[in-house]
Amino acid sequence: MRCVREPRVCYYAATPAVAKLREKAIDAADIKQYLTSRDDFDLELYVFRIARELHFEASHGGSYQDPVTGKARQYDVRARLVRETEQIALAIECKALKPSSR
Repeated sequence: MRCVREPRVCYYAATPAVAKLREKAIDAADIKQYLTSRDDFDLELYVFRIARELHFEASHGGSYQDPVTGKARQYDVRARLVRETEQIALAIECKALKPSSR
């Protein structure tokens, strides 16, 4: 993990792991599976970007210790906006639903 510093926010980004090489060549089915599995992540990045554009302090993809169970939990996006004596704090869970999931 490394700390990424931006104005007024520090969030931790995971250092990407090195992927193992496959013996089989990538085919159309592999590409389709990859594209359908990335929806939630793409939505998280979109929500993170919008929060920043709206002047929220925001962090994308992190973990915290659940105060009740003590277990490690993950979050998609956290955003906070402070105005004088008031603040808005958001914990945002992103789910990209497909039409077939209705």
